[in-house]
Amino acid sequence: MRTVLVGYGHAARNLHRAAIEESVVGQLVHAMVAVDPVCPEDADLPVYPDLRGLPDVSASDVFHVTVPPADHVGVVEEVIAAGGRHIIVEKPPATDGPSARRLLKACADAGAALYPVGVWNFSSGIQRVKRDIEAGRRVLHYEFEQSKNRIGRTLSNTAHTSAFEVELPHQVLAAIWLFGDIEDVVHAESRPLRHAGREIAHAGGAHVVVRHRSGLLGTLVGHLDKERRTRRLRVVCADGDLEVSLPRSKDETSSLYRDGSGAVTVIPDRPLTECLVAAYGAVGAAETRAAFSTDLHLHCVDVLDAARSKAGVP
Repeated sequence: MRTVLVGYGHAARNLHRAAIEESVVGQLVHAMVAVDPVCPEDADLPVYPDLRGLPDVSASDVFHVTVPPADHVGVVEEVIAAGGRHIIVEKPPATDGPSARRLLKACADAGAALYPVGVWNFSSGIQRVKRDIEAGRRVLHYEFEQSKNRIGRTLSNTAHTSAFEVELPHQVLAAIWLFGDIEDVVHAESRPLRHAGREIAHAGGAHVVVRHRSGLLGTLVGHLDKERRTRRLRVVCADGDLEVSLPRSKDETSSLYRDGSGAVTVIPDRPLTECLVAAYGAVGAAETRAAFSTDLHLHCVDVLDAARSKAGVP
């Protein structure tokens, strides 16, 4: 089995590669290469300028598509044309509904297995929340914030054009996974990123209120110019709130969970690692297959489309 990292930027170098090497997957992979037109100076593995130059492609190769979201569809089509049939694609799978449907059709027509990354679906902290909700807790509302300081990357890199492409895809996907389909985007707004005399529209943060098919309302907030990184979900229940503080980086390996009584539990949690282990086929339970459901991820993209539209994001 060979791992091919398509787009050797931050996500591939610092997240996907590390997750592979620290897990059981690392024992399955006999080689790791990258495909990137601009060879990083610090690359310590073979780097090919494009997929056409990649030798000996086989159906056992696992391709990680970690290029900017706007390039996902075209790159996945190139992977398929090169012979790739096992494809992991970073969030969101595409930047809009029509593009996502084109991507899914290309994979289906070629018989390629697609694994969209949805880290919170594999989070032990989120799974604990899910179990408690399914045990009969009456949920009244939830609030989910994912914020960080992304000022430098936003100013120097145009890969993401708005706050709706950075943290919100993770949050929307987790909300659907926990609380069911989202029926309506009740409210959505964004604000610009302002720094050192520069301004980038819609890149400073986003605030979204959604209504689920059950009638449940949820608030999703993501700031990209906040001093401290926050990943916290609070579920307001009739008999006491649930709250989970999720890992904020690859260096944090646990979640903090506070149940309705106020008791706090430390839960070992490596969501991206577990997501990639599952994508490599190390586990195959029904719930794992559901977490990678393309219908689930397509619904997420459609919700993000609606939120961007309501917020006036082009």
